[in-house]
Amino acid sequence: MLKNSFFSLRPTEKTDAAATDPVLKFILTLNSEHPIYKGHFPGNPVVPGVCQIRMIHELLEEQLQVPLRLTAADQIKFLRMIDPRNDPELEVDLRIRRTETLEVDVNATIMAGPVIFLKFKGHFSPTP
Repeated sequence: MLKNSFFSLRPTEKTDAAATDPVLKFILTLNSEHPIYKGHFPGNPVVPGVCQIRMIHELLEEQLQVPLRLTAADQIKFLRMIDPRNDPELEVDLRIRRTETLEVDVNATIMAGPVIFLKFKGHFSPTP
């Protein structure tokens, strides 16, 4: 779990995750002192790509109240590096579509203002 150590959530307007094809919006604050930056990279911290995907995963699980696993990553575009010192606050938009079997298709964007860091399109399934 990265939430509450690597990043924290700032309260945002609640969106009904049960709505048909909702767009969920979040504001995250990165912890620039997290130990992961000692290895990624010393003196030049960059949010690892796997952590960006994990943040999306955790936000999705929390909102839907269902344990999920990533089953397909159709598109992952890392457009810019995230330096937590320069961009400590990130916006995350999740556009989701749930199927009848509770599977979830997600289009996600991580950005700071007009700067887009990540575009992600993938599929999550409930864990047994």
